[in-house]
Amino acid sequence: RSATDLMERAEMLESALKSISPVSSCNHTHSDLSEYVDLLMFLDQEESRLMQLLHSRLRMMPSSVFGPGRVIIYRTPASTESVFDKESEWQLPARIGIIVDISSALTMSSGKVIGVLGVEHSLGWLGGNGRVPASPPSIVVEQVPLNNVLAICSERLKVGRDIDTPETRASLLELWGTFDGVLGPPRLDLPKTLHVSDLDCVECSIAIKSTLKQLEGMDLHACDARPELVVPAFRKERIRSQMQLLQFQLSDQALRLIPEFHQRLEVMQHLEFVSSERTVQLKGRVSRELNTVHQELIVTQMIFENVLTPLPPEEIVALLSAFVYDGKESEPDAILPHSLVEAKQQTARIARRIGQLQEEVNLEGRLPIDEFMRKSMHFGLIEVVYHWAQGMPFGEICQLTEILEGSIVRCIVRLDEACREVRNAARITGDSVLFQKMEQASALIKRDIVFASSLYVS
Repeated sequence: RSATDLMERAEMLESALKSISPVSSCNHTHSDLSEYVDLLMFLDQEESRLMQLLHSRLRMMPSSVFGPGRVIIYRTPASTESVFDKESEWQLPARIGIIVDISSALTMSSGKVIGVLGVEHSLGWLGGNGRVPASPPSIVVEQVPLNNVLAICSERLKVGRDIDTPETRASLLELWGTFDGVLGPPRLDLPKTLHVSDLDCVECSIAIKSTLKQLEGMDLHACDARPELVVPAFRKERIRSQMQLLQFQLSDQALRLIPEFHQRLEVMQHLEFVSSERTVQLKGRVSRELNTVHQELIVTQMIFENVLTPLPPEEIVALLSAFVYDGKESEPDAILPHSLVEAKQQTARIARRIGQLQEEVNLEGRLPIDEFMRKSMHFGLIEVVYHWAQGMPFGEICQLTEILEGSIVRCIVRLDEACREVRNAARITGDSVLFQKMEQASALIKRDIVFASSLYVS
């Protein structure tokens, strides 16, 4: 995006900021207004993060959670039509809706859409005025991309084939009159309901519940004039955050990063992650699935160069430990099967080739090739993980290395997530053999004290 576009955007935001003024009939000064708004900002961020995590972690969303009648909060489909989508969320309408069609809702892909019976609502932290309307809301039926869903609520209503009925309107209005005008309907505890044990998802859910509890316990929450006080302040804060981002993009620091951006883009084009027209290719789509490993380019190349598929599951997970563990190098007396040693050598050749490519494009801040390889792959736990996947007790594998037990546990837990991500990558490429092996690898390492809910076991 050009500097002129950014400057125009900054001027528009500044004008919008000046146009917002609080209108309140409250005679009290609320010292906790700023803290209340900060918590709303954090809630907004964590709700979006939780939905993104679930999109990346789950292949399917059960119909019991995401089926007909489920109440959701979502952005209008128009929010995907502008290049300023994410930056303009503060001024885009949000709606409370009821899912009426799940024919394509089960696949957790941002490209899919769901049928939603939606009504304009006024959730204060989503851009409305925080007030419940006195008249029945108008009903719209629209197709909504999954990535526009902001939250899944605990309420579920009955929806018949004829959705626009007096009964449906009455149910919507009754629901509308029960939830808080600023915070919205109660949320569904998604990790608990979906039996998702992923640490990031659970922590995110705990943060959301804690934030909602904090908000409800503040003095401002009991004020009748809360919507008039909070909504303008929240809108201002969101605009200010966008202005700070734009200021950075226009700063000298951001401009200095532009050459490095183009050099990294050139590397990805050479590796065919991105086309010459800057369109994300299949490799790019695969690399987006790999969030746990610290070298997505190398692991993606390993998938496409068939390094992983010929190996048995225990060797695959052992090799992947090099991209999850970030401690010291491999023990000198590590005893590994011949096929795993060959796979290590193939991986090293891939890493060297990427390092050489970075030198060819003169990437700023690049490391010398040998140092790049040393920092990209850490084989310190490859033997430990291999024997753990083979069923060796935890006490015995601790005797194989001087690495602390806590580091071993942390690596294996992260490897379970890496296995799921590589499995999803295999699904995208259509490699059913690798898909099955990654499921087996995850099952092999997910056992015993490493995945115990508590270390205080009898």
